[in-house]
Amino acid sequence: CTDFDSQARAGELRDCFLSGMECAILDALPSTALVLLVVIASAFALYALIFALRSAAGGSLGRVQRSAFVFLLDISKIALVQAGGVALSALFSRGAFASGKYAAEFDPLSWFFATSLVRETFVVLVALLFGGILTSGLFSNLGSRCGLMKWTGALHSFGRYSPDEAESESLIGGRSTGPRTSWWFAQLLLWLGCMAGARELAAVVLPILLALCGAKAPDYLLAKLIYGLKMPCATKQLVFAVALRIVAELILLALVDACNGYGGSSRRAGALGGQSTLAVGSRVRALWKYNAQYEDELSFEAGELIIIDGEVQGEELWFKGRIGERGGLIPSNYVVDEAGSAIGRGR
Repeated sequence: CTDFDSQARAGELRDCFLSGMECAILDALPSTALVLLVVIASAFALYALIFALRSAAGGSLGRVQRSAFVFLLDISKIALVQAGGVALSALFSRGAFASGKYAAEFDPLSWFFATSLVRETFVVLVALLFGGILTSGLFSNLGSRCGLMKWTGALHSFGRYSPDEAESESLIGGRSTGPRTSWWFAQLLLWLGCMAGARELAAVVLPILLALCGAKAPDYLLAKLIYGLKMPCATKQLVFAVALRIVAELILLALVDACNGYGGSSRRAGALGGQSTLAVGSRVRALWKYNAQYEDELSFEAGELIIIDGEVQGEELWFKGRIGERGGLIPSNYVVDEAGSAIGRGR
């Protein structure tokens, strides 16, 4: 089924298409693990490019834009676990994506796309479910009911690399000024455990599902559809082993990142204080050093004077401020007014 230039073989070619073509996963790469790693790397590179473009455009939909450093923490955690998990899965499966009597029914490319898509979708959804149960359930209850907040605080939510300002004194003995390496590592281990558990479950559930459902199993139906498509192997490989797998990986990555995000106003909800009658143009003095964790925030040193430019719509605990030509959002509990009074509730 390789001589596509010969008109004399048109009838044979048609029969070959009708019966399905035997296509390898990707001729340019020698192993399944390498194909998957290239796909994942491409998806992560595209995701980083999208983030860079959104950052340059000032974000979208009114959402708080992460700083490049927080994005790097988020994406590196996901990438390490994802790449390692996929590589191990490919290694242990030895490139076989279907077993038993079904393996010989379709070519490797058809099985690769169908089963890897079903498996990765299953793994991500189950891992997110595990993560939600562990963070909102187990670790939050251990922290609040058993007095273990200092040990479980980093695991009360996905994507949490530092305590909220209201919790920082009790959890780390001081004001939070940025992400902490130990909290990122705890988050990495949490996501690693969730993904490992999900992959183990997938290794048991999906083969059983294929055996029970047979020709009605999702991966079987998808593999059959791909196998019967009338297109050259090179085109099939480009579409199903590269383009669509990258798109699928990109969608799953966006889903994980969305659930991983501890961002938005929720990261600021722990700030102490409340509404203030500070007038535009008034000045406040910084009590502590603050390192901006997002691109719309203002970094400042302890003792610096900040000019208030206004309140923030929907963010009653934050103000707009500037120091010279630099401007951004400032947390109310890091500053006092010119008389030295705290900017808190009741003002």
